[in-house]
Amino acid sequence: MSIPALIFLCIGILYIRKPYFNFPHDEDSGSHTYLPYFRKDGLRLIDDGWALFPNFVTYIFQFIYHFFPPEIRSIRIFSTVYHFLLVYSTYIVVEDFYGTTPALITAFLYGIYASAPYLRWFSVHTENYYLLPALWGIFFFQKALETGDTSFFFLSGAIFCIAFLFKYLIGGYIFVFFFFTGSIVNSFYLSAGFLTIFAAFLALQIYCYWGKNRIAWKQFIAIMATVKNVLVLKYRVGGITFYKGELNNLLQQTAPVWLGVFFLFSEQNPAVMLPWFLATLLILLPQRGYSAYHYLPLVHFMSVLAGVFYSWVFMQQEIVLFKVVVGITLVVLLYCSLKIFVKFYGQKDLRKAAMLFDISAQYILIPEIAKDLKQKLPKGKRFYVWGNLIQLYQLTNTPSIDAYLNIIIKPFNNKYFAVLFDHLMEGFLKHKPEYILKGFHNFDIKTLKELTGIEYRLDIVYYNYFALYKRYAFNETGKYSAEMTIKEKLEWFDKLASGNEFGGIYPYYLENGEYQKGIEEGLKALELNPHDFGNLFYLSALYREAGELDKSMEMLKQISKLKPNEPESYFQQGLLYVRKNDDKAALNSFNTCLEKNQHHTLALYNSASILKKMNKLNEAFVRFQAITQNKEADKNIKGNAYYHLGKVEQELKRKGAEKYFKECLQLNPAHKAAMTEVNTTL
Repeated sequence: MSIPALIFLCIGILYIRKPYFNFPHDEDSGSHTYLPYFRKDGLRLIDDGWALFPNFVTYIFQFIYHFFPPEIRSIRIFSTVYHFLLVYSTYIVVEDFYGTTPALITAFLYGIYASAPYLRWFSVHTENYYLLPALWGIFFFQKALETGDTSFFFLSGAIFCIAFLFKYLIGGYIFVFFFFTGSIVNSFYLSAGFLTIFAAFLALQIYCYWGKNRIAWKQFIAIMATVKNVLVLKYRVGGITFYKGELNNLLQQTAPVWLGVFFLFSEQNPAVMLPWFLATLLILLPQRGYSAYHYLPLVHFMSVLAGVFYSWVFMQQEIVLFKVVVGITLVVLLYCSLKIFVKFYGQKDLRKAAMLFDISAQYILIPEIAKDLKQKLPKGKRFYVWGNLIQLYQLTNTPSIDAYLNIIIKPFNNKYFAVLFDHLMEGFLKHKPEYILKGFHNFDIKTLKELTGIEYRLDIVYYNYFALYKRYAFNETGKYSAEMTIKEKLEWFDKLASGNEFGGIYPYYLENGEYQKGIEEGLKALELNPHDFGNLFYLSALYREAGELDKSMEMLKQISKLKPNEPESYFQQGLLYVRKNDDKAALNSFNTCLEKNQHHTLALYNSASILKKMNKLNEAFVRFQAITQNKEADKNIKGNAYYHLGKVEQELKRKGAEKYFKECLQLNPAHKAAMTEVNTTL
């Protein structure tokens, strides 16, 4: 790579990343750096800290904190230097595969787009680290195919195993390339040797957990069960909307790299490109339930293809029109994506950048909570976070009370969850933490008192998001015992995490009718982040229940102004107009909601009811009918829609009313009005 081009690229990466070197910990960097940070307090690897990553990552950050200050800045600088190394290695590999020009384009594409705001490079993610050894494993695999030198296969396998130490799912690479070795090279012994190296590294990892501490191995299995439960939860709750939103952000911010897909099956590609792509997908798919930076390996691969594709297009002499079309497309994509970069990295006030890209809790709320907790905590005392806000332990310089650092996702149907339950109970009984911060809402304080005898009472709800409970009393009548059966422990664990909310606005003030307190906290959060849509919605609900309808409407209109395509804000405005008896304004709001989301069932139902009230019966009929044809509509709403269809039929003096009343009763047999209509007809 030319020295000027390398220097220019490095300066560009440093320029956009430097303002974020002091960006606070998020939940991932909190879990990855927790043990290295608290080594000063005697915490030990494996025994005293558990999260969803291999040991090797912890060793790296331990090394950094040994020579540099134990601050997030040290990690951010190291991450950027490592990124330079990955970009340069990518250049070397692509140059060997395709030539200098494609390698230069690839280096610039990945160098910049790996820093897309959506991909959150400032999180300490393992993707940023395992990509480097994985890349060299791919390189030597291709060398083995080119030269026939079998030693390159074994070297490739060994390097893949180094990548495996960063992330266990890199085993997907091993599987794909092992299969590819056997099928393409047609050598059982060669592929068996490739796999043997991996098996040796896997055995080493098992020894690290099982050989050192058998309880730790049980914990590890429980963690794997948690991973499965997280994925199931995300797939079940997220649905298609979850994927559309995520995909839209990814495509927008890294747009220029995706045109490379046209070059994936080109005859000019080395044989290694297809298994590389398959291996990348095999790692990506199981992680889909987590965060955006899991897309980094895919962005890396597509950057390689895009670099080759753009180089190939612009070197063609004959296809002028195609070059023009691709050139215009590239310019448009660059404009769209870099506009987002400028919006984020161009902010002098990092608070505003955090607001723009939905990371305000990390940058604004969590540090504020940490300041308050540091003042509240007596010296030498601890607190406990139920949730994934592990960064709070470092921000307050206070270790956790237990070894397991991540939220545990139900169902608790694995016997090894009992080990984690023991850890948690023993941590509470040993440290009797002064405070509990509920990052997720499903932790039941009353059950904790039954188990441990420690009583906690609500102290404050921070910014309508995170509830802090203070220790009030302790007695030794708790029901927990290490001698409980596994079944008993799992039943208690299930009861302890009996809630069903895993994030978002904390509903305490709304549920308990303490509207003014909720409004006070919501306004504090609004001062910190005027773009907090969840808080604006919650404030609107609090104002509405407090009878302050105009202020409730003001909150909703702020949402519509900041996020004009958000249908729910228009729906809630419609409900407020209904309460004000302004049918015309309500109908307009419901119609706007339906323009943004034509399948919004409640907006359809409410707008149809207003149209019926206005005697616009045919229009009302169409909307009620649309509800009945929606397979995902709530059966009670669908039943009511059938009832109203029957009433519209009656008013229009048509003969189909009875049929709709009967449909209503099939869905809701207790619907008295429909039953009366059917009986009258009979």
